[in-house]
Amino acid sequence: MRRMVHPTLKLMLLLLMLLGLVSILVNASSIQSDFGHCDRVVKRWAFSSLDQEIKEDRHTLRDLLFFLHVPRTGGRTYFHCFLRKLYSNNLECPRSYDKLRFDPSKTKCRLLVTHDDYSMMSKLPNQRTSVVTILRNPVDRVFSTYEFSIEVAARFLLHPNLSSVIQMSGRLRSETRGVSTLDIWPWKYLVPWMREDLFARATQTAPSALVRARWRVRSWVQKLKAACNDLPVDNNDLEHVSNRFFRASFSDERVRQLEYSSQCSVSQSGIVKGLFFRLDKFKRCLITRGSPQCMYHSRDARIQKGSRDIKSNFSYDIEDIVMPLHKYINDPVAHDIIHNGATFQVAGLTNNSYLAESHEVRHCVQKYKILGDHVLQVAKNRLDNMLYVGLTEEHKESATMFANVVGAQVISQLRASNTSMKSVSNKKSEQSPSFLDSDPDNNDHQNSSSDQNAGHLASNEDGEAMKENMTVEDLMEAYEGCISTLRKSQAARRTSSLKRISPANFSKEERLQVPEMLLEQIRSLNHLDLELYKYAQEIFEKRHKHTMEKLVTAEMWESMFNNSYGGVFWKVFPLVMTVILLFCLFVLFVNARRRTSKVKI
Repeated sequence: MRRMVHPTLKLMLLLLMLLGLVSILVNASSIQSDFGHCDRVVKRWAFSSLDQEIKEDRHTLRDLLFFLHVPRTGGRTYFHCFLRKLYSNNLECPRSYDKLRFDPSKTKCRLLVTHDDYSMMSKLPNQRTSVVTILRNPVDRVFSTYEFSIEVAARFLLHPNLSSVIQMSGRLRSETRGVSTLDIWPWKYLVPWMREDLFARATQTAPSALVRARWRVRSWVQKLKAACNDLPVDNNDLEHVSNRFFRASFSDERVRQLEYSSQCSVSQSGIVKGLFFRLDKFKRCLITRGSPQCMYHSRDARIQKGSRDIKSNFSYDIEDIVMPLHKYINDPVAHDIIHNGATFQVAGLTNNSYLAESHEVRHCVQKYKILGDHVLQVAKNRLDNMLYVGLTEEHKESATMFANVVGAQVISQLRASNTSMKSVSNKKSEQSPSFLDSDPDNNDHQNSSSDQNAGHLASNEDGEAMKENMTVEDLMEAYEGCISTLRKSQAARRTSSLKRISPANFSKEERLQVPEMLLEQIRSLNHLDLELYKYAQEIFEKRHKHTMEKLVTAEMWESMFNNSYGGVFWKVFPLVMTVILLFCLFVLFVNARRRTSKVKI
């Protein structure tokens, strides 16, 4: 006999089904409405951005050169080894890596280098500004960003804890005028994030105080025995000191007895005192465990112990010491700042943008992948209009092209500028030749300040003259010498920082061991950057080919005029031109005679 379902239960089930259906429809409508809103926002921004682009030739250097420095692309090398060789200090805009420190409408500077995105152009005189940038393979750039943020964060491990770091940073900022890495986008977000993570891991993975004491004190006592001949420490003392240090019978009297033992020579007494000082300091740490010093020693002991207590020696997955790469790339911070960062920077849509709508546009693109095509199109269009687009991987070719495209125009511009300034100064000097002599009552202070100003102007003029007389070949030679020194200093600093998080060292060999699945995830997360990089490669190839053709043509003409046959050519050339001119005159004369004869007939 079939059981009958109660009508009330039927009604409830029907209502639940209807509510579920309504909920699904509402959610679908909400999603569709949200996508429609994002679609309109992104398209409106893209149309406005493309419409504002100036259609005139952008491949000629203008009054102001804006170097849009995409992080971890080698831009620092170009700035120090190219641009600073070309532009003197008085032509460089006030350093604005942390914020805009000058009024572009009033300042007459010629060079601006920042990590700002393209929205900086809204603050600059658009018609008088040329833009250059360098792009890098997105996968390599993500690796480099990960490594550098950890490298800089590791420098703070000198401090006992995070509170000490924050206090010191605040004190240094108030005392110094310089710009710190922690003030510069994107490192002002990435470095504190990694710094906090490093200190947290150092605390969580540190072994117990007793284990640390057993390992460290034993090693120090062994050093004491080696420093003094027949140091009166028996096996029981050593066992007590190693295993139960802060409860051992190793009293202050015993320390003094060992320190001033007749068995220790004078030359060794300093070593012994130093070791006893370290023993005493560590004893206090254990007694007051949890103190800043104890945290410091626990981290230091873990680092010195090496990899015995560490599960993995693979730098990109040492979870005991640093955040693994696979967690780093999936963190919301990385999604907002790192992934597709080059595209957002060229488009002017980073979280450091000057545009009010940038955050909404960026979040819409991150939420709906299909909308990224509009941003990509704007970024590609801006690359087309840039004076120069370099590639980190094509180092030699990029540097050569930069010197010949940007460097040559800067040198030419400086020569023209200096020539016009000299002509103006000559006119002024002719109008008032005895300005300094016209006031006999000038005091010593005025004279000294005049001398200082004259000296300053003279030094500026000397620097300008040197840069004005520089050739592209001189620039490349200076660049090669500069990058060698810069790379050595960077390598030394990197090695020093990574020692604090050993065995993590982020070598090129280890990059090759990163699983393909993880590399594919990085590519997927940076799909816009991959497309923009491919487009930049096409631009670079075309412009590099064009530059090389111009150089070859110029060299051909130069060799034609300067080789051993050049003298003969210039001797023959006037004669040939004279013959051609006489022949033309003869033809004209004959034609004129014929016309005259026809008129007479």
